[in-house]
Amino acid sequence: MFLTGTLALAFTGFAHAQARDQTIYSALPAQITAQYQYTNNNYYFRQTNGSLAQTNLNGMSAEVATRWFYPFEFLGKASYSKGPIVGQKFESFTAGAGYTRLIGRFQPFVRITAGMAETSSSDTQYLYTAPKFRITEVAGGGVDYGSRHWGIRLAEVDVQHLPYGSRSSVYTSAGAGIFYRPYKGHVATHTWPWNHSMMHDMVKP
Repeated sequence: MFLTGTLALAFTGFAHAQARDQTIYSALPAQITAQYQYTNNNYYFRQTNGSLAQTNLNGMSAEVATRWFYPFEFLGKASYSKGPIVGQKFESFTAGAGYTRLIGRFQPFVRITAGMAETSSSDTQYLYTAPKFRITEVAGGGVDYGSRHWGIRLAEVDVQHLPYGSRSSVYTSAGAGIFYRPYKGHVATHTWPWNHSMMHDMVKP
C-alpha cells in the first residue's frame, strides 16, 4: 500500500512537471512602437574644400507588429530621417515577418522586411536630379522590455540595402524607444498526457 501511494505521488509530480514543460504561448498582444533612429551610411560626400564627410542621419520610426501566431510576428514600419550634409532626407516604408520569444519581461526579436525607400538632397546626390523611390530590403533585430501594456525598446539594429548609385548603398541604423500593447495576449497550457488546454492571461498585473 505504501509502495502504491509512493508511486502515485511520483507519477503525479512527474505529470505536473511535464505539464509545466508543455506550456505553449499561443498569442502575444499586438505592439505599437515609436523610436529614435540613428543611421550611418557606407559612403562619403566630398565637400567643397575637398575633404570627405560621412553622411549620418537622425530621425524617427514607427511600427505596428501583430503576434497572434507566436513566436512569429508580422509587421509594418515607417521611418523618416535627415542629415546636415547636402540636406539629405530619407524615408522608407517596409513590411515583413520576424521571430520573437518572451523570456520573462524581455522579448528579443529578429525580422526581415522589404518595401520602398525614397531619398532626396539639395544637390544631384546619387546622380539623380529629383527624389527617387526604390525597392529596399532590411534585416535586423533587437530586444524589448516591459509589462502588460507599456515598455521600452532597449535596442534595435537594422541593416538596410538600397539600390542607389552605381554600387548600391547599405544603411546601418541603431535605435531605442517605447512601445504600447493595447490588449493582453494569452497562453495555452497543455497538461500532459491528456492534452487538455485552457486559456489565461499572458502577463500578471
